[in-house]
Amino acid sequence: ICTYNANPELNESTTCNSDQGCGHTIYCQSDDTWPTCSTDECTTGETQSCGTGGEQACSASCAWGSCIGTGDCTSDFDCYCPLDSCSGSDYHDYPIYGSCVDYYCNIETTASSPCYPDIEIDDPSCNTPPICSSLTAVPSSGVGPLTVILTADAVDEDGTITHYEFNFGDNTYTTDVSNSVSHIYAEPATASTTYTAEVKARDEDFDWSVVNAEADIVVTKNIPPVASLDCDAGSCGSGSLCDADGTSIVYNQNCQFTFTNESTDTDSSNPPDNNNHITQSTWALFYESEDPYGSPSIYDGGSTMNSFTLPGMIQSQLYYVLLEVEDAKGATATTSADFYMRREIVSSFQCSLDPGEEKVWKSCDGLSVSEDETVYLKDLSVGSETAGGAGTESPISNWDWTFAGGTPSTSSLQEPTVSFVQGVANTGRIELEVTDSAGRTDTITRDLIITIPLPEWQEIAPI
Repeated sequence: ICTYNANPELNESTTCNSDQGCGHTIYCQSDDTWPTCSTDECTTGETQSCGTGGEQACSASCAWGSCIGTGDCTSDFDCYCPLDSCSGSDYHDYPIYGSCVDYYCNIETTASSPCYPDIEIDDPSCNTPPICSSLTAVPSSGVGPLTVILTADAVDEDGTITHYEFNFGDNTYTTDVSNSVSHIYAEPATASTTYTAEVKARDEDFDWSVVNAEADIVVTKNIPPVASLDCDAGSCGSGSLCDADGTSIVYNQNCQFTFTNESTDTDSSNPPDNNNHITQSTWALFYESEDPYGSPSIYDGGSTMNSFTLPGMIQSQLYYVLLEVEDAKGATATTSADFYMRREIVSSFQCSLDPGEEKVWKSCDGLSVSEDETVYLKDLSVGSETAGGAGTESPISNWDWTFAGGTPSTSSLQEPTVSFVQGVANTGRIELEVTDSAGRTDTITRDLIITIPLPEWQEIAPI
């Protein structure tokens, strides 16, 4: 019982001890009774865990002090157990999983009493399993069959990882001492399939990881290439025709005709060409009868997307070219194009030294001709084949003769005459270029031998 005074300075007071043993000053209440002594936070000298792996001690005023030592343990560990030696206020992070799950911590253990349970820190029965933090797949997507390198990142804080088990997600598994393995994912039956690969690790105590890692691999179905070709008659001259969808016109001489490879593959990664998934292109030539032309008839070329220039083909008739392309997964496609090989225009002539009507015609090459002797020329040129096929020809429409050291030096006649003198470079050289009605041209050159004539024989009477 006490006497209450509304003036705090005059109100009656006394001291008391809390259940925790700390003294407090209390003041008389308005009903003239003493209040209950305060309840403190803790007992002086008491300690408790705080934060993650921290510890705080009770102060002399029975209040908890600052939390010290936090952050020394990860969230995966229980940091509230004393060390086996229980020396001082040190704490040890006993694992909360693995084989140590059967052990527990007595948080009431004091510095002077034995620890419970009584185990050594390096006791193998308290092994920490490995942790798999990640699994990387390279590549992580692609066309099947797809070869993928899987690499695991794992740690074992209290030992060594001895084996890795890979579950590839396609009902196949493997165990390996290496953290990196190769696996081939088959081409899926559908357009695309996603496989989830998983890895777990085992340590030298034969404990498997509980925390494992996964990786997704997307495998798409291979789309075969599309074989396509075009042609280029730009270097074949007048009368030729590029018609990849019909029948192209080609000449067997003086003509560079090229079929170009325009094939594509949807699985390629080089737009707009879309052809780098094609790994092989093969060309072949055939007669119209489908018999192979040439030996061999196959022309592989030097690159995966090579074009093909036609060789010289003497026989005038219909042929076709076949293109086969193959992609990186072995799928193939073919296409073909027809072409007609026409006989080319041919420039040709012969020479004669006979002035009479019945001339003897000879090859001009190497023919010995005296200076100023008349040379008669006979045109034997044949025009190129027409659309009428073999046995037809375009008429010659133009003759261009050139005579080195000759008189005349040029002529546009079909069959001119000419004479030559010595002392001029290349004297005796005859060149004939002919053009037919189809615009095709051909040139031929022949060399005569120009000599100085001997003096005429004269009989001189004896003196």
